[in-house]
Amino acid sequence: MHLLLFLFWLLPLACTLKDASSLECTPRRFVAFHEDNANLFREEGVANYTTMLLREDLDTLLVGAREAIYALDLKDISKKRASMDCKNFIRILHKMDDNNKMYVCGTNAFDPQCDYMSYTEGQLTLERKVEDGKGKCPFDPFQRHTSLMAEPTFVSMTQIPESHMSALGDDDKVYLFFSETAVECDCYQKLVVSRVARVCKGDMGGQRTLQKRWTSFMKARVECPVPGARLPYVIQDAYRWCGSPWLWSDCLFFAVFKPQEVFAEGKYKTPVTVETAFVKWVTYSGDVPVPRPGACIDNEARKIGIKDSLQLPDPTLQFIKMRPLMDQTVQPVGGKPLLVRKGASFTCIVVDQVQAADGEQHHVMFIGTEEGTLVKAVNYDGEMFIIEEVQVFQHREAIKILKISNVTVPRATCGRSSSCMDCVLSRDPYCGWDAVDGKCSLLSSSNRTGELIQSVREGDAKRCPPAGELAPLDPLERTIWPGGNLNLSCSLPSQLAKTVWELDGKTLTPTARVQSLRDGLLIFHASGSDAGRYRCLSVEKSKAGLFTTTVAEYQLVGKPGFIGFSPTEDNANLFREEGVANYTTLLLREDLDTLLVGAREAIYALDLKDVSKKRASMDCKNFIRILHKMDDNNKMYVCGTNAFDPQCDYMRHTSLMAEPTFVSMTQIPESHMSALGDDDKVYLFFSETAVECDCYHKLVVSRVARVCKGDMGGQRTLQKRWTSFMKARVECPVPRARLPYVIQDAYRWCGSPWLWSDCLFFAVFKPQEETSDLSAVCAYRVSDISRVFAEGKYKTPVTVETAFVKWVTYSGDVPVPRPGAMRPLMDQTVQPVGGKPLLVRKGASFTCIVVDQVQAADGEQHHVMFIGTEEGTLVKAVNYDGEMFIIEEVQVFQHREAIKILKISNVTGQLYAGSDSGATQVPRATCGRSSSCMDCVLSRDPYCGWDAVDGKCSLLSSSNRTGELIQSVREGDAKRCPPAGELAPLIPLKRTIWPGGNLNLSCSSPSQLAETVWELDGKTLTPTARVQSLRDGLLIFHASGSDAGRYRCLSVEKSKAGLFTTTVAEYQTGLAPLPPIHEEVEDPVGKLAAEALSVSVFRHYRVTQRDQGGYVIDVENPVRALLELVLFKVAAKIPCADLHEVIDALVEKTAGTLQPFLLEEPYEENITYVSANDENGERILHTAPSSPLPKAPALPPKQALNEELKMKLEKRRASQE
Repeated sequence: MHLLLFLFWLLPLACTLKDASSLECTPRRFVAFHEDNANLFREEGVANYTTMLLREDLDTLLVGAREAIYALDLKDISKKRASMDCKNFIRILHKMDDNNKMYVCGTNAFDPQCDYMSYTEGQLTLERKVEDGKGKCPFDPFQRHTSLMAEPTFVSMTQIPESHMSALGDDDKVYLFFSETAVECDCYQKLVVSRVARVCKGDMGGQRTLQKRWTSFMKARVECPVPGARLPYVIQDAYRWCGSPWLWSDCLFFAVFKPQEVFAEGKYKTPVTVETAFVKWVTYSGDVPVPRPGACIDNEARKIGIKDSLQLPDPTLQFIKMRPLMDQTVQPVGGKPLLVRKGASFTCIVVDQVQAADGEQHHVMFIGTEEGTLVKAVNYDGEMFIIEEVQVFQHREAIKILKISNVTVPRATCGRSSSCMDCVLSRDPYCGWDAVDGKCSLLSSSNRTGELIQSVREGDAKRCPPAGELAPLDPLERTIWPGGNLNLSCSLPSQLAKTVWELDGKTLTPTARVQSLRDGLLIFHASGSDAGRYRCLSVEKSKAGLFTTTVAEYQLVGKPGFIGFSPTEDNANLFREEGVANYTTLLLREDLDTLLVGAREAIYALDLKDVSKKRASMDCKNFIRILHKMDDNNKMYVCGTNAFDPQCDYMRHTSLMAEPTFVSMTQIPESHMSALGDDDKVYLFFSETAVECDCYHKLVVSRVARVCKGDMGGQRTLQKRWTSFMKARVECPVPRARLPYVIQDAYRWCGSPWLWSDCLFFAVFKPQEETSDLSAVCAYRVSDISRVFAEGKYKTPVTVETAFVKWVTYSGDVPVPRPGAMRPLMDQTVQPVGGKPLLVRKGASFTCIVVDQVQAADGEQHHVMFIGTEEGTLVKAVNYDGEMFIIEEVQVFQHREAIKILKISNVTGQLYAGSDSGATQVPRATCGRSSSCMDCVLSRDPYCGWDAVDGKCSLLSSSNRTGELIQSVREGDAKRCPPAGELAPLIPLKRTIWPGGNLNLSCSSPSQLAETVWELDGKTLTPTARVQSLRDGLLIFHASGSDAGRYRCLSVEKSKAGLFTTTVAEYQTGLAPLPPIHEEVEDPVGKLAAEALSVSVFRHYRVTQRDQGGYVIDVENPVRALLELVLFKVAAKIPCADLHEVIDALVEKTAGTLQPFLLEEPYEENITYVSANDENGERILHTAPSSPLPKAPALPPKQALNEELKMKLEKRRASQE
């Protein structure tokens, strides 16, 4: 019995839709939540506002919630008109024929009840006529429901030497892993399954039957039961690992199985034909010939005279010819995958066995990915641990083949771990910490293996030296530029670790201004208060506990510094030849210390120790696919595709075999003016498990059902049950979807209440695969649905020999009148208008939909869809002649919460949305969001147009100049808008450049479809690593005087009519003017202080009165940090004899930016200061005393002072010129 082990992975559907960009629709605008966007109603303690009744006749919105019903003002639902408590979870609200009455139902603790309710004189009242709600209202408050009120490829092949020392005289086996379309499974679409097949090595084919074909070929489905998978995973590669080439029973397949139980003991599948000639594979229950079909020639066969496959009897050969497929599936060891990983696309695998420091053996898996990374993983007692993932190619490209050598090339780079804790926590069985040498070393290269510190199962780093014994890190100094942004890098050694920052020994709590990122700490608008010693800690949890280590330390001081980063290529040695591709065939020749590489039109011999070194090469006009070692060690066998005519020559690739809950219900008045005297119909949309589909798992499909309004049930058969109930599958064919999408909501739109043939159903769909993030909208004609029920064929259940029920197309006679209940399932599916979805959107999860029809300025009618999402946004979209255009997406709730219901009012022009925590209303259009003609026209909103007279974007319905409004919904043609030269120019905003700091120029583009282009002094600005163009602005790092100039932000948007450009923002940047250094300051300290104070803008300043008389100005500005460093923290102060000099100094130092505000009394009487008590630290506010300090003389009048200042400034400007 040989154990076979499986390894599979998670392949998200998003990864398989690589060319789905054509399906993606980007909203033109996303509007963040603001109270101006919507009126919100919410009551404290009340939840689940998910049932609504729109009473436009009463100008009221009825909202049913948990234990409450509300009557809200339809124009502003934040205004509550009335409310009523009811100890019930409201799920049904209906209007009665009596306009004042309504029908209300609740779950009533899983015992549904209904009652009549009226709304009169501003009050909600129950009539207390309680009715049983079973069949009308769901039992479960959260169950989806609806109601209506009487209106109604081979990938691997390997040989196992099973004949060696076999007591049964068995033959060697060849196992093949591949994938193919499942013939045994009748599914929604063709289903691809993974297989393992087995062939006996000595199989020579049959004498008459199966001549020159395998007589022992048997195959079985390979299972890798990934939790939640709705479809079987498809095998990509398999690797055989054997501890010894002869101990085959110890061999493991990674993607492997138990072959003998399936092939030697399992039952077979056999094809049967049902009445419609449909072939169905079922379990074979008849007699099995002897010898067993597909078995190898063993001692038992030899005893009856069968020495090879040519002597096998015809019954055995006919049996295996017809039935090569086994009924039993091959399950993985443990019944589950070793590794399930999201976001990765695995391509190939190799496995190594290594002995850890404790003597235990471990299988280490090396897995290649589509992204060009190599994943290294180990399974420790059922716990899968990924040690590392290495990017082995510079660019993103798939690893298509892997080989492993036990002679050369270490499978670990232990030196990546620079500390003991990091080395032990990596749990790499190849590595351990050498305390003597103080490094992480390979066990295989150490002569102290028993002394190395290692803990692969637990990750226990307690044996590592304590932190106190380690050499402390030297803190790196960083400068604080006041007002700038500061980034402290901290690269954690592990992605499993958490970052914790300390400031001066205390844990730092992140805020909006101080943000802890994955790779560092970001401080916005830094100031002197941020100075201190910062320490970055890596906190990692393992089975043995939490382990903390210091990764980086910083001292924030005034010394400027910059540390760059230079990438290295230590991860891999790379070989690549210019113009050559597809290095996907490898032959490992350890005996020659060489790696043979077959590529497109070339073969290379590379140094096995360093494959970047080429030993030899040979051109061959062929695509190399096979490289094999021959018995003669110097010879190899090589094959190539040779332009689809394969050729081989002498000088292991596996051969390839070509092989083959109710969501909506509505009534349609089809009886109106019907020439056939037809009845009205009720249509129901729902989803259910498909009885007609035998699939890998239960398959959920979407349905539409139809019932006649006048259906009263049958006299004897179908008493009190619908006799006209018929249902059909509803298709919304999303390209490349492997499973049908499931309907979530449907909305009926009719141009006229009586022209039912023009009615449309708009429905939203979500995937049933967890790996897909697409949602779709499809539209259906009522006439198409009606035609399926009136003319389509039925499905009928048939039973095959094993009592299996299969639904097939009914081909018998159909009674008259046409039935609708005994065979309610139609064979034909309902297809959407145009045969495809109106909208497919990635990254959204649609929940509900309403539709409005609006007439554009050109008189054409358009359907506008409003779609609610799980994210709490409302998507507004229009389909213009097959082009889906999303006008905008609006966040209607402050927090992320699903919109569960939508209503639309043609009276108020409002949309109403309900979620678990509240209800809100949103206008169908907010034209005022477009502030320019170009933005208004490019929005392509049929509700809005640009009013050139009023100079604003207006609603067509509220304008008396509709024909004059500028609008272009189909083309987005803004050429009729006033030219840019006729518009008032923008006034540029002034921005100051602080040398060495970062400069951020904001630019909010009005459209998400627009591209941002920046100009500097009239020329297009090309972004660089230092000057980066972001979505919302321009970010200039380490700004200097060379960045000064006039910046203009342009929004460039493309529509069908062309490119349209508009100016969004303008900035004038420049360095502040530097006044001359104070020549009157003679001492070097004072001169340097004066130089530091010569910047024209102060950030902070303080005026202090000195005990010995006079004043001093203490100033902080961006040069201050450098000043303090040079002067050893000597403060920059300006001495002043009196307040006159204080005022003069402030005006002069700021080049007139500061101007005095004059008071009538002396300044000293209005100066306050704060003192602190030395004993208790209490702070006291004082007014400057008038004695014993002398009072300053009275100030001259304001005009005189201004004249004096003016003269000084003019004198200064003249001297500078």
